[in-house]
Amino acid sequence: MQRLRIFVVLVVAWGGFALGSGAAAAAPPGTTDVSVAVPMTCTGGRAHTITVAATLPNRVRAGRAYTVTNLTTDVPNGGAVTLTATDGHPTTFAAGSEGSTTTQLVAAAKPGGAITLQVASAAYLVPGSIAGPRPILIPGIPVFCTPAAPVTLGDIKVIGHGSGPDAPTTAIDVTVGLRTEIIGQPFVSNPSRVTATVPTELHPGDTFSLADLQVVVPSVPFGQQATVVVDGADPATVTPTSTHTVTAQPGQTVDLRLVRVDYDIGVVTSAPISSGHLASIPVAAP
Repeated sequence: MQRLRIFVVLVVAWGGFALGSGAAAAAPPGTTDVSVAVPMTCTGGRAHTITVAATLPNRVRAGRAYTVTNLTTDVPNGGAVTLTATDGHPTTFAAGSEGSTTTQLVAAAKPGGAITLQVASAAYLVPGSIAGPRPILIPGIPVFCTPAAPVTLGDIKVIGHGSGPDAPTTAIDVTVGLRTEIIGQPFVSNPSRVTATVPTELHPGDTFSLADLQVVVPSVPFGQQATVVVDGADPATVTPTSTHTVTAQPGQTVDLRLVRVDYDIGVVTSAPISSGHLASIPVAAP
């Protein structure tokens, strides 16, 4: 009960869950700005139109890393939209609202086709509350929304492999929508921001580090400890000081994911409300 009272006092300091974002710049050469308004049916039968926008490359090299930039959505209450890719890796990723995302994906292995990115669903919470002189937790209400069928955001042409990546690294800046819980009960959806500089290509046995990795939940004033993991390399847990050895084989990928955020007030935890994907890195033959 004492910890809950502490939370009641501190929650006032949050002052809401808004995270400002600037207007997206014009698309650079070789890219196209795309935007779709997607009618969805949400929990309880309520209709809601979700807008998703991004800057997409016009073409990508087969098997190589590429970036989707200026990815934004207006999902309510700091929620997230889930997208799918018809080819390449990953097949599912997400973008949180109240921020802009730059993420790294990997193109299909064979040239000549196209990658279609589609809007598949959205999720958020109607915020909960704490009421009464003797604090009573009223949980938030999860809301899930889906269109009648996935809606295309844009298409990216896949061309030949080329001789190597255009640049050795990519600066990712990912807004991840979180589901934040109190005492195991859903309370709010709110955005987090993850930044790092990631390789654009790796090889079996390579070592790499993410010295500038940062995870911040701006709307939460408590001390934060994020858990980021890597698939396709050891060790699995990623920190700014950890070094990882690639175990994935050529043609596979190394993938970075946000798994959860813990706080120095133990009754509060957060986890991605949708995909926690941050970046995918192709593994090539030496």
